[in-house]
Amino acid sequence: MPTLCKERGNRWRGIVKIAGKVVETRLFGQGPAKGEEWMAARQWEMDRRKELLDPSQANCAPVLTPLDWGVSYLEDAKSRWSAKTFEEKKASMLRFLEYAKDVPLADYTANFARAYLQRQNDTRSGYASNRDRKVLMNAWTWGQAFLSERGFPERTNPFEAVKRYPEQRKPRRVPSEADFWKAFDMARGQDRTMLLAVLHLAARKGEVFRLRWSDVDMDGGKVRLVTEKTGGKGQSVTWLPMTRELQNALEAWKRDRPYKTEWVFTQLDDTPSPNHRPGEAYISRQHLLKRLCARAGVEKFDVHAIRHLSAVILYRAGYKVSFIQRVLRHKHPVQTETYLQSHGIDLEELRKGMEVFDGRGPAGDVVPAQKENPQGCNLGGSIYTAGVHTQLN
Repeated sequence: MPTLCKERGNRWRGIVKIAGKVVETRLFGQGPAKGEEWMAARQWEMDRRKELLDPSQANCAPVLTPLDWGVSYLEDAKSRWSAKTFEEKKASMLRFLEYAKDVPLADYTANFARAYLQRQNDTRSGYASNRDRKVLMNAWTWGQAFLSERGFPERTNPFEAVKRYPEQRKPRRVPSEADFWKAFDMARGQDRTMLLAVLHLAARKGEVFRLRWSDVDMDGGKVRLVTEKTGGKGQSVTWLPMTRELQNALEAWKRDRPYKTEWVFTQLDDTPSPNHRPGEAYISRQHLLKRLCARAGVEKFDVHAIRHLSAVILYRAGYKVSFIQRVLRHKHPVQTETYLQSHGIDLEELRKGMEVFDGRGPAGDVVPAQKENPQGCNLGGSIYTAGVHTQLN
């Protein structure tokens, strides 16, 4: 197995042993354990050992190994997916390769796939097992399409044959407005502006991390949000108007920011991160709200929960679900309703209550296409101005 060579700059060293003796070594690049450089060193060890034990095989076409398959798939995935999605795929692939070890691809049966996925279900969760299943299923399909000339098995996808496992997800904790503002009061500088942007734009975490100053139109009073589409299908772009409060906060941050880069929000000198790059965009901020909530004495919530809170604020201000759907940039209204229901707003109960209007008067045989929000439209209580409705339609 490859070893970390610290005296040579933390590079991985492939080691070939025969009969317990080291017969050959080779240095590879830096990288995390089970990362790409580690895998390259491991593959070299296996190939070189075969050549030394059976020289007649040295000039033969190499057999496609599971490691070949995994590395080839990840190299392609890296150019097609966002950094976060790629890391998730990489983690799933490395977990499986560690389990499969040197089992040939030709021996990957449905039972072999089920044994691995069952272990993930038992030791992690059904949700985690299903995520690995999806990655491996796609990787197998990719291998059949692009590695067939190298001998990739033509059999039915073994991972697809395994049915999905039941999932029990923990409900997301959506804060009350009071809890959000208590945590917000604990933030300083850039963190306050970032949290305000998430709330006022109902933004996703990745959208805020990817925000560039070229996406902020101060004169026009609007912000461009770039969303990574699922399935590696590129990006979607949406312009949303800024509230006066958010625009003032962004103008102040742009003036006072320590790093004059293209990114609106950047890693600072005191950023606690294993991949600390001052002046560069954030990839993750796992501990920000955990720290702020602890200081404020409120139950912990995450960044995405603020997006849920934005939906609740708009609903309670009197806006219809169809309007909130457009602000959140949801494809289907059911997803928007799920956000609202997570905060105790029972839309189904409202629907049943509104059915009292059905069948009344001469239009009794007409079924309304959409039931309206029974609340008054109090725009003053919203985080948006009245102009938003016009700009979004």
